[in-house]
Parts: sequence; C-alpha cells; structure tokens
Amino acid sequence: MPKKKLSDRALAALIEDLIAKEPHEFDGYLWAARPQSYYFETLGVSQWTLIGRIKKPPFVARTTKIDGKVVCLLRVGEPAPKGLNDYKKIMRSMLRSMRDNADLPVLHGTAGENEAADKAAVKAAKAEAAKGEDAEIAAAIAGAEARTAFKARERKEDQMIWGFAKNVVGLVAWADKPFPNVPCASMPKDIEERLVLKSFKYALSKNGWPFVASAIKSAQQCLGDKLMFLEYPSVSHIRRYWFAVINAYVTHWQMDGDDGAVPDKFLSNIGGIAAATCPSTGSFVSNAGLTEEMMAMQQAMSPAMTKMAQAKAALKATGKPASVAGMVVSMKAKYPGYALAKAYQDAKTEGNLNLSAELAAQLITNYYSCDAAAELASQAEAAWEAKAKGTTSVKEVLAKFTSVKADSETQTDAVA
Repeated sequence: MPKKKLSDRALAALIEDLIAKEPHEFDGYLWAARPQSYYFETLGVSQWTLIGRIKKPPFVARTTKIDGKVVCLLRVGEPAPKGLNDYKKIMRSMLRSMRDNADLPVLHGTAGENEAADKAAVKAAKAEAAKGEDAEIAAAIAGAEARTAFKARERKEDQMIWGFAKNVVGLVAWADKPFPNVPCASMPKDIEERLVLKSFKYALSKNGWPFVASAIKSAQQCLGDKLMFLEYPSVSHIRRYWFAVINAYVTHWQMDGDDGAVPDKFLSNIGGIAAATCPSTGSFVSNAGLTEEMMAMQQAMSPAMTKMAQAKAALKATGKPASVAGMVVSMKAKYPGYALAKAYQDAKTEGNLNLSAELAAQLITNYYSCDAAAELASQAEAAWEAKAKGTTSVKEVLAKFTSVKADSETQTDAVA
C-alpha cells in the first residue's frame, strides 16, 4: 500500500483550526496542543511522516506536559530565539551522549530507571529471603522506590542544567556593557548560545574537563569549600561553580580559538566576562556580585586584554607560537592600569589583605576619574616607556599612577 503524502496546507489548516478553537499559550506564542497521535491519525499519515515534517519550516514543534499528559505543541511561523528550556533540552542531550560514550556507559531515561529498579529489587529480595520473609513483595516495593528516586535525580539534574543556563544568560546580558567608560558592542544572540552551550560541552569533554576542574578547585579554595578534584564531569559541580566553567571556556576561546577566535568587536565584552568569572579573584567567589573594585579592575585591564587577544590571534594565524607569560610582561610594561590590576590580583590571591586593599583603593580612584581617563592613560604610558623597560615593583606602579593623577588634579585646580 503506497504511503500517503502529508500536505503542508492540510497540516497548517489543522493547526490553525485547533489554535482558533482551543489555543494553548506557551513561551509567548499560541499553539495547537494535542497528543502526537491526534495529528497523524486525523491527517491519515504515519507517525514518522508527521515527525519528519514538523521538524522543518514553516512548522515549529515543542513537547510538553498538560495535566500530566504528554502533548505535541505545533504552530506555523518562525522559530523563536532559543530560551532556557531550549538550552536545557540541548544540554541534556549532550549529557546523555557523553554518558552513552563513556568507557562504562551510564544508562538514563527509561533504561536507567529499569536498571535501578532491577538492582534494588534483586538486593531487597535476597535480603528478605535470608530472613524468611516475602521476597516478592519486598522486591516490588524496593523497585518502585528506586524508580521514584531515579526520576527525582534526573529532574534535579534538569533543574541544575536550567539554572546553569539562567546564570550564563544573565552574565551575557551584563556583558553588553561591562565597562562603563569603555565603548562595547551589543552582543548578538549567537554569542549567548555559544557561551551557554559550548561552555557546557567543553566541561563534558575529555580535553576540557581537566581545565574546568582546576578552575573549580581554585573557586573552592577562595570560597572555603571542601576541595574536590573530580576525575569525571559532575553536573552538580558545573552548576555550583558555573562561573569557573565559563572562565575556563572563555580562556580556551581567547587563547586557543579552536572553533574561531573571539570577534574583534566583542573582545572587550568577553574580556569583562573573563575578569568577572575569574575563580581566584572574580566577583563570584565572594558571592558579592559585581563589586566596585571588580568594575574598576575590569576597566583597568580591558585595553591590555584586548591587545593580548588580538596579538594571540595574529600569531596563531601565521602559525607562530605565542607565550602568554611573555605577553603579560609586555602588557604590564605598556599599560600601567593592567600592571596595577595584576598586582591587585596577585595580592588578593596571596592573601595580602593590606596591600590588596591599598591597590583596590587606587583602582577605584582611577575608575572614578572618568573625565581625565584618556589623558591619564596617555601620560602614564609615556612616563612608563620613558622611565622603565620591563617589569617593575608594585610601589613603583602606585607611585607612577599617584604622581600622574596628582599632576592632573593640580592642573584641574589651576584651571578652576
């Protein structure tokens, strides 16, 4: 018997009729909401014919539960930009793929539920039989409890994945203008998608997890949490230390750019994200959000970070090796603000509270000198290049900044 073809016009008419009679609102759109079987039976086609068609434009499909029943939501139109639920679904698929391809595969979904129930039932039956009790009843109870517990764990994982995406989306929204006094381009949706999805994928990968785990360990040290260096990716750790995951991925993106370097127009935005999520000195390790001193540090580091990223990309394009350590030294020499910020980071990492407080105060003072910012920067660079070649001490950097700022204030007072 020949297969019946599915007419786009017939499917669209069915969807529009259902929306007109019984619209279901979801994610800001009106949908037709019926079990999948309703659509293919009404249209007289196979289930696989329907599935193959609703995956393509102009149809948009979603699956959800209404009153505890799974329904297929359909509408005609353009796909909406990916939201948190879309990210969760994609990341869940990544997680399951990683577990499927592990050296010892980890079952999930119905298969995982059945395995957990079977193991619990066998264990309970053996224990009860040894006591002379009814093993069959014990096995049934234990199996049911194991199923419930397995489903609860998977729901909890979904919640953690969703929470990870929510935090990253919020961070990207902030990064549209991370530095109040530095012009930054507004980032498109695909940057958000990259940071949510590719950072998660990087954390799950064999090459990425060791770097993510190291960043998480640094965050644990700063937060005073129990130190744990896990051999394999952990969803709970990815959720708890989401900012460390982002920092590890952004560092990889900035320095390696295996899948394309950071676009030049977004270097300041991504630099702001890197500074804010630093697992040693970033704003999230203190649970304080974006503090005044963090904002000041980010602004001080931005010009040098932009130049470093550009230099790294240029060297990689020509196949030449690039020494990050060498770049840091040269950027300290050229950009006093960067040198000051790095000194602050080092002092904070080493636990030198007095010095870090002194440096933070200087960073904040410079941060609020907005009107003279460009003049201060050019004077400081000129002074540095004239008087110093290479690295210098923290006190010299402070003295240089203080003298430049004092000269600027004297000139301002004289004009006034």
